[in-house]
Amino acid sequence: MTLAQTAPQTFDEDPTSLDTQAQLGSDSHADAPRVSLWFYGLLGLVVVLWGTSVLMFGVPGLYLPAVALVPVVFGLLIWISIG
Repeated sequence: MTLAQTAPQTFDEDPTSLDTQAQLGSDSHADAPRVSLWFYGLLGLVVVLWGTSVLMFGVPGLYLPAVALVPVVFGLLIWISIG
């Protein structure tokens, strides 16, 4: 028995048909670019604020925000480990 004999000759559904795309919910990811834009914008703002803190306060401006975020990150780790 060869591969050509075992392979199906026709497909029941065309995976590129509009009905199949509607069933897969291609509309559900329409908000993804907007969400990622907000995420990267917020991340950039945090980096800029942290850099401003370093320029204004020197070395303590570098490590004090990191020390202040320890309880926040610890709480997030507990939260994601529970759920």
